[in-house]
Amino acid sequence: MAPSSTCMKWYERLQIAALMIAISAFSAAEINAQIPSVDSLQTLLKRATYVFQGTVTRWGAVADASLAATPRTGVVHVSRIFSCPQQVGAFGNQNVTIAYRNPSEAPAGTTAWFLGTGWSVGNHIATTVVSIVRTPTESHVDSLLANLRAAIQLSAKDALRALVRAADVVVLATVDTISNPKYAAYSPRGEYADRWSRVKLTVDSVRVVRDISKSDTTAFAGVWVAPRDSFRQITILAPATIGYYSPGSSQLTENAQRIFVLDSVIHRPNLRKVDSTAIAFIPSDRNIRPVAEASMLGEAVPNRTFAMEPPHECSQPVR
Repeated sequence: MAPSSTCMKWYERLQIAALMIAISAFSAAEINAQIPSVDSLQTLLKRATYVFQGTVTRWGAVADASLAATPRTGVVHVSRIFSCPQQVGAFGNQNVTIAYRNPSEAPAGTTAWFLGTGWSVGNHIATTVVSIVRTPTESHVDSLLANLRAAIQLSAKDALRALVRAADVVVLATVDTISNPKYAAYSPRGEYADRWSRVKLTVDSVRVVRDISKSDTTAFAGVWVAPRDSFRQITILAPATIGYYSPGSSQLTENAQRIFVLDSVIHRPNLRKVDSTAIAFIPSDRNIRPVAEASMLGEAVPNRTFAMEPPHECSQPVR
């Protein structure tokens, strides 16, 4: 006997109700698995050195017998490591010890991403976890990794711009020659501190220049290309620890094009003893940047010190 239409309606309603419950449960899981924003991850990464995905195997335990177990220590089996901007260790597919303030947020069996700072390194790595991000689906993982990469790039951009704001000159240039190091003073204070190499550059463009003769410390940014080769060739000084004592260094090598974030030699008068024609110096290896970072310097504004020459009639296309 076929079921009545009334029974069919009730059956369909039950199916719909079950489906709505399943959708609600899935939506709740989606809501609970919130991915931190780029800004919050940027703040977290100032404290977190280790970023990895793993599964909590148990709490009240440690992976290294040399450590003392407490209710807030646990063992996590690592399945994936976020190695950007650089890998801090090869501990994938290993057990690590974590210490976390609230173990109930990640019961045994939970798979999540852990952001932590180094605690100890013995037979197994141990970290103090500052944040646990649950990623129940691959789409959550993709979103988290995208935000992590964006946070890394944002931090790099902020650091570069802070470096540039403190500089006198920023140029995009090609290294021509690097001389053997020479003492900048007759009585060196250290083995390397006063030894400087003379570096000749061909300037491709000027990105920032500061008029240090005035009290106004505003840096004027722009993209400028000197019209003649003689204007493009400058001499700067680099600490002997950069390039010369690092054979094959990718930072300072002949024929390499780099961004140079420079300070004027006015700040270090003793550098005139190395080369009186030098106009600037490299304070540290952080001040030599890859060309790709030029896009992180921000928008160019008119440069008050340099200007493009008016176009000459011979530079116009022949009609």
